[in-house]
Amino acid sequence: MQESIVVDLVEVAPFKALAVRTSMTPDKSGTRFAWSMLTKHVSLDDARLAAGPKAYVFIPQKQWNKEVDTLWVGLEVREFGSVPEVVEKLEVSGGLCASARVLGNEAHMWRVYETMF
Repeated sequence: MQESIVVDLVEVAPFKALAVRTSMTPDKSGTRFAWSMLTKHVSLDDARLAAGPKAYVFIPQKQWNKEVDTLWVGLEVREFGSVPEVVEKLEVSGGLCASARVLGNEAHMWRVYETMF
């Protein structure tokens, strides 16, 4: 069965997120490492999480025209509360964003990234 990959441009309202910063590694394990660190410090049943929970990979727009070297993996929250040192508080200003839903393994995630680029 052929997997379909849909990338949409969506208008996002401002929101807060707790996130872990990572560098792109040659073996591309940075996203997975950041997710592990984030969920170690912010559990998926944390009361601060927005409905869902909604997980994001944040890549600054200025990196899209060159190689991505830094990104953040985050969870949308209603409020920050107490935050461990390894986790960053992000206030996302909202606006037009690329959006893709990834259901599947890491290989599928990388196919979605390739489609976005």
